[in-house]
Amino acid sequence: MAELYDKAFGSIFATNVQGPAWLINRVTPQISQNGSGAIILRSSIAGLLGSKNIGAYAVSKASDVQLAKNYEVEFGPDNIRVNAISPGLIRTESSRAFKAF
Repeated sequence: MAELYDKAFGSIFATNVQGPAWLINRVTPQISQNGSGAIILRSSIAGLLGSKNIGAYAVSKASDVQLAKNYEVEFGPDNIRVNAISPGLIRTESSRAFKAF
């Protein structure tokens, strides 16, 4: 992360944190009108661990976990559940390039 440029860091956060927050803010009024609902954020095990190879990604995924906690506090009284799942790396041909852990 020490060599990560602001533009790259901003892009990662725009995709992984701002995007989900924007979407949640757009859909919760309708979910609230329905009387109940669920929002599931896709985080990552990387958000729970440190990583020297994908640090900014890991920080953004940790932010997704916190988004879920904050939105749960905000929308829980409206009977809207908010959770984040944090799957680990699934070893496939595509994931071979990720030597994050």
